Amino acid sequence: RSWKYNLGKTCFLQRDIKRTEGGDCNDDVSRWISGDTGLRLTGLTPDHVAADSMFSLSVLGVTLPQKPDLHDTTASRQRIKIVDADAENCADARQPSQVSGVGCSGSSYCAPKPSASDSGSASWSDISIAAASMAKRYKVCYNKGYTYDRYSWYQVPGELQVSAANYTWSTDPTPVLRSTPTMSITVSRPPFSTYTDAADWRIKLIRDFYDCNAVSTDQRIAFDGVAQPAADSGAPTGYTGPDGESPDYAVWADVDLSSLETERRQNNYTVCFSDQGGAVGSFFPVPNRDGSPIFTVEKLAGDSSQRRDLFTNQKLSGRSDQINVLKLQGFRLHLPSASRIGLLPASSTSTCQEADVGDFAGAIGRVDETTSTEEAYDFSVPLPFDDSNTLLSYSICYCDAQNLASLSAPGGGDPEPSFIVRESIKATAANIQIPLANVHEDWRDFGCYDMCSRGCTGRNCFCSGYQPDLGDGDQALCLPATLCRDACEATETCRGFETHTANSRCILLTQTIRDCANSRAVTGSTCAQSGTEYTDDWNHWSYDTREACRADGSFSKKIGTLVMTSRPFVNHDWVLEPNQMTSIEVLGTDLDQMRDRIVVIDCKGTCGVSNPTQALSVPDTQVAQATTSECCGNEASTATVNPWSFFNLWVPVNDFSDAASEDTSDAPAASDGARYNVLEQSYCPGNMDITNVATVRDDQCYNKCTARECQDTEDESCNCEGHYYGYDTESSNALCLTEAQCKEACRQVEGCYGIDMHRSKPRCFLNTADCRPFVMNSIQGLTATGLSQDLNYDFHYKRDDIPGRRLDQRRLQLNVDNGWSWGDILRYRYLKFRSGGTFTACFCDGVHKMQTQEACSTAADYNVKIGTIHVSGVSCLVSEPRFQRGVCCPQFWGGLRCYTSRTTCPAIPAPTATPATPPAVVPPTTDTDQAAEIISTWCAFGPEEYRTVALECQQVAQGPP
Repeated sequence: RSWKYNLGKTCFLQRDIKRTEGGDCNDDVSRWISGDTGLRLTGLTPDHVAADSMFSLSVLGVTLPQKPDLHDTTASRQRIKIVDADAENCADARQPSQVSGVGCSGSSYCAPKPSASDSGSASWSDISIAAASMAKRYKVCYNKGYTYDRYSWYQVPGELQVSAANYTWSTDPTPVLRSTPTMSITVSRPPFSTYTDAADWRIKLIRDFYDCNAVSTDQRIAFDGVAQPAADSGAPTGYTGPDGESPDYAVWADVDLSSLETERRQNNYTVCFSDQGGAVGSFFPVPNRDGSPIFTVEKLAGDSSQRRDLFTNQKLSGRSDQINVLKLQGFRLHLPSASRIGLLPASSTSTCQEADVGDFAGAIGRVDETTSTEEAYDFSVPLPFDDSNTLLSYSICYCDAQNLASLSAPGGGDPEPSFIVRESIKATAANIQIPLANVHEDWRDFGCYDMCSRGCTGRNCFCSGYQPDLGDGDQALCLPATLCRDACEATETCRGFETHTANSRCILLTQTIRDCANSRAVTGSTCAQSGTEYTDDWNHWSYDTREACRADGSFSKKIGTLVMTSRPFVNHDWVLEPNQMTSIEVLGTDLDQMRDRIVVIDCKGTCGVSNPTQALSVPDTQVAQATTSECCGNEASTATVNPWSFFNLWVPVNDFSDAASEDTSDAPAASDGARYNVLEQSYCPGNMDITNVATVRDDQCYNKCTARECQDTEDESCNCEGHYYGYDTESSNALCLTEAQCKEACRQVEGCYGIDMHRSKPRCFLNTADCRPFVMNSIQGLTATGLSQDLNYDFHYKRDDIPGRRLDQRRLQLNVDNGWSWGDILRYRYLKFRSGGTFTACFCDGVHKMQTQEACSTAADYNVKIGTIHVSGVSCLVSEPRFQRGVCCPQFWGGLRCYTSRTTCPAIPAPTATPATPPAVVPPTTDTDQAAEIISTWCAFGPEEYRTVALECQQVAQGPP
């Protein structure tokens, strides 16, 4: 297992590595070399196991991992997997489902760790392998701890053999589909393999993730007409094998699967077997004759694995002073529907599962069947008006009217009965169909033959369900499902109806396949439990006297969240041209062009979650951070900056500054006369690397003052008092320059945006435009996300190099729309979409964020959806029917703002007051002296474009009375 070798050519082979404790080895080891043989696997034990029995598996070997200083891993990191013997290699082989006690995610990541280990073996306990119809061989794969490395998986010498199952099962028919109404199951054994009496055999069908002795048969499956739950199947109904009756066969006929017909998905089951009359604890899984441990009720070719329901985790937006139609997306949603949603305030102490109906304070809305589709339900929910300019958040709690648990006895007032659907089921008995003569007179004229045989025009013609070959004997109504429900409610003898899934055809029924013991039951009638057929073309609706979504606990499913705002409108539609400079206008009330921001995401994205779309160009989405080394010839490089920072800088067009130029990616560096603004006692984290920049390399403090030992002369100072000896190294970016010299250095270096200048020493650092977001946040008072604070440094930044922050003497003219933004409209310019498509505009409430001293800097901040952007130009107006009925209004800076429910453009109030003021100068403080000092400093050194309009600065300039 180990060896040691003396340079005098003496070799020793050892069993284990010799270790010394406490460092008391006095031998001279300088002439010795030692090591071990490395990992060697020698076998496994046991090599034969009985099926369905627990066993411990040990991997045997030499120098298995024990201590990390010897083997670069530990004993607890060892892993195994058991795979088929004919698997090609251990790295790619997946563990079959028959193995229990060892689990693997994919082919690499397995658990658990060994239950015991030493240098010669590692053991895993509580393993079992399900039986197959014949004996099976497996191989064991071992990994010492690097499961992600395919080359660290090794096959353990030897094989693991599992005995054949004593019992197997088969079904008739095979395969079993969800449309299969009944089947039979046969369990058999090889002759003389066991000696139990077949009359004592029992089976259970349970979902494949349960234990055989923990649960009973699935409640949706019935043996010989016996409703579940039951302990087991009961005795076999026959004992017939291929050659007639046999003591080695047991048959359970007429296993009813009709309740699975509406399950549009695959259902996997385990066949559990007992040969002891179903005694407690006697069940164990048995395989089919092909060796599979799973019994599958297979879905049909046209089925989807997506569940028919509303999607969860949806995020919606609304405005508090209007009726909001909340559109919740889903998959193959039922119509008609009495489902509802309730809005639970975020301040509530209850969750959707805990909420009573009263907790929603009347904020409950029902599905609007006139506008809802199979892809989305529309809900109109009343909410009280809130004018506090704050964002209100609600949990959207959903009550599914098709969930029987949501039904309750009728309350007071006018009861609203329910209709429960069974998909893909049609009654075949003609005598339960209501003839047209007995249909309520208000709906009788919708008979398919009478309405459609001679032609029908108009909005109330639903002739897609007309079947001319039936002639005047056609008793069906040509109505969509929602109107068919109304016809049934109006017809006294109707207790249900059936609707075609592809066209407007429906049949009213006097009986349904559900329990019909309700107020409309015909005396002496019985439910139509027989006479049904499976068909994907029809759905069966049954009347129920109980009401949906009235009881406490009905709204137990949280679908998503709703954010309500009282400032921007949330129903915008913009139509823009691709590859052209265009704009977005946001309408609302009390908008703030200094703080409010928007972002554009892809149409499938979610406001508050998704990142900005890559199809949109906005000013300054990239900043060149390039330094070219004259000595080394390195090429310039461009780095992408966090896009959220630049959406925070993408301010609406306003009267405080001109907007950024259309293309600033190659804007020239500041001129000799560049003006600087100063933010005192601040610095920008992260500096420009100047170690290889030739124009300033000689002024690096270390290079100047330590390496070259610069000496002051009468005409020139080395400024070495700015050098921190022992701290500044050859990789330091500190420059020993005065303020004027440092600004000149910044002018000469491409990409330099500002400098960190020491307040008392000739010491500075150059910075790139990465500092812009920090500067803007500091200007707006968002100290938590602004520049870092340091009493010894001031940050100087080029004023002319801030897009959208150049001083302009123009001001918003009252009662004149000159293209700027004000409280009723925000205008965002300089958008260019590189491709067509549909996008979503998301809004960040800057006023709300300001309350917590934060900026619009993350996806979560843009959580209000304010509209949809259609980038296809005029072609969108032609192809989109809803825009053909509405009106589209030209925007000042390009593009169209469209409305589907208006015929004229909305009137936007002209500016009648001074636009929103710049950010507050003074942070909250009760110290009047401190406040006065802050105002004085800010008005002297703050950004000029803000100082000139700040009321506090005007008061400072006037002085005390």
